[in-house]
Amino acid sequence: MEDYLFQEGFPSGLNTDFETDIFLSRQHLQLQASSGWVSFTTIDKKSQKVVALVHYHLGSTLARSPYRSPYGSFVFSENISSDLLCEFVNFTEQKIREKGVKNIFLKNAPAAYDVANSERLRTILLQLKYEIELEEISIVIPVGKDSFESLLHRSHKKKLKKCRESGFTFQFLSLDHLEEVYGFLKAVREEKNYTLSMSLDELKKASDIFPSNYLLSVVKDQEQIVAANICIRVNSRVLYNFYHDHLSLYDVVSPVVLLNGGLYEFCQRQELTLLDLGTSTVNGKPDSPLITFKSRLGGQPTHKLTFVKNLF
Repeated sequence: MEDYLFQEGFPSGLNTDFETDIFLSRQHLQLQASSGWVSFTTIDKKSQKVVALVHYHLGSTLARSPYRSPYGSFVFSENISSDLLCEFVNFTEQKIREKGVKNIFLKNAPAAYDVANSERLRTILLQLKYEIELEEISIVIPVGKDSFESLLHRSHKKKLKKCRESGFTFQFLSLDHLEEVYGFLKAVREEKNYTLSMSLDELKKASDIFPSNYLLSVVKDQEQIVAANICIRVNSRVLYNFYHDHLSLYDVVSPVVLLNGGLYEFCQRQELTLLDLGTSTVNGKPDSPLITFKSRLGGQPTHKLTFVKNLF
């Protein structure tokens, strides 16, 4: 362990030995909360690279990772040993305990984002007496050379055919259309008694800082928007389908099938390997109809685990 340094704070000028997702960047942390953060790193003394990292937002007695994001938790290089990672987790616990923290909340990324590291982290956290508080199901579409249509269940193939025969079109819009797309999604969700987790102002701030990571797309029936989407390019491999919905009048045709086809083909062109369709739970329980719908798009289930630990 003498080749590595555990440290509080994220030193400027050092690179990570792994790709940092958008939600774990300093700029995105500041969007979640302007203060209250504490970061811990493991640094390889020889390469002077960060090989493990976690950001916590501290409340009075609770440390959360993330604070307001789809996920946070520990991220680390595939090259570090499990023993080193275990020591790093213990180090972070000691430091935040000294700050008066009594409880830890960790929400991991969907396991499919990095299967090997996800399993390593799960094993280590359970060994260190963390408990799984919530096990959500995320649905992801692996993106390869196969066509989108070839992945579809026959029922969705029929819907895709109807969309095409009806002359529906998929297209991307510039971020200048954010208010229009957000307004469409908000109205559709409210009609279904759902809400959006972010306000328009919050999305504007995020897309202003990360203009290449936020993408808008729509399906149109002639000139009318009948389905819309806000996506986030999480990293070089994953496109996260953050918000999408369609007008209830078009339920029979289901234009989100065509919409997801457009996103899948975008992933192919950009050499992204996963299209994340998000979690499929309601009040902590699996939403079976939604899981079925996403699975018929070619989606595969993956676990998204939330861990908790009482330090006292």
